[in-house]
Amino acid sequence: MPPTTLPRTDLVPYVVRHGRGTPMFVLHGGPGMDHSYLRPGLDALGERVELIYYDQLGNGRSPEPEDWSTVEHDTWVAELEALRERLGLDRVLLFGTSYGGFLAQEYALRHPERVPGLVLCCTSPALDFGERVVANAHARGTPEQVAAVLALLGTPVPDDATFRSLAQTILPLYFHRPTPRLLQHFAAVRYRAVPFNRGFHHCVAGFDTRPELPRLAVPTLVLAGRDDWIMPVDCSAARLAAALPNAELAVFERSGHFPFLEEPAEFARVVSDWLARTL
Repeated sequence: MPPTTLPRTDLVPYVVRHGRGTPMFVLHGGPGMDHSYLRPGLDALGERVELIYYDQLGNGRSPEPEDWSTVEHDTWVAELEALRERLGLDRVLLFGTSYGGFLAQEYALRHPERVPGLVLCCTSPALDFGERVVANAHARGTPEQVAAVLALLGTPVPDDATFRSLAQTILPLYFHRPTPRLLQHFAAVRYRAVPFNRGFHHCVAGFDTRPELPRLAVPTLVLAGRDDWIMPVDCSAARLAAALPNAELAVFERSGHFPFLEEPAEFARVVSDWLARTL
């Protein structure tokens, strides 16, 4: 394996800041997406914290690395630490959703002194339940959606247009009750195939934080959607909450993978209440 390279200091990620208060970095999912789909649901938290959205290296509007073959989770974690230093912040809350939750866990494990609180949304300590995901796709998806899931899981995606088409095809599966309004939140997302391929077909193979989580004493809020097909509660949030010594678990009963979009008012209330108790 080639050595992991850290992002060059001149590769500054695309950043959007919203709100005021204790800074909170927001790590989007994907990989191969950007932060834009998060804002309709998360911006309400800006009354309590300063949300710092950014597109991870090679994603969205952020620059590409020089050599994708050297990019590992360590690279994206180092990018986050470099951004913290660049912004002159001492300690930062972390909000990580889906794949961003993988990176948030790894950052908190490496830099627990920098993290006063951690929110993990619809994510998992390992991605070792692929058969369950495929079974869920077959149980609830159309033949076209099942074919798209298998295509994404099977081999690297050839280009951005194909990735966008496949991702848009399976997007309804991510919601408890998909509506045109909910699907529209993803219309402006910049889909990028190369980071998806690198993350999903390479990096996740070695991802497993379970042995380390019991030593992570950072106050953590674990969030899940009861109807999440790709991160079922028992495979993801329940394992996180059981392993982390200072965790609270909240499950949104009328949500899939995006509770901040399907139950935005309840989502904001739960996270705000936890922030009030934690900060």
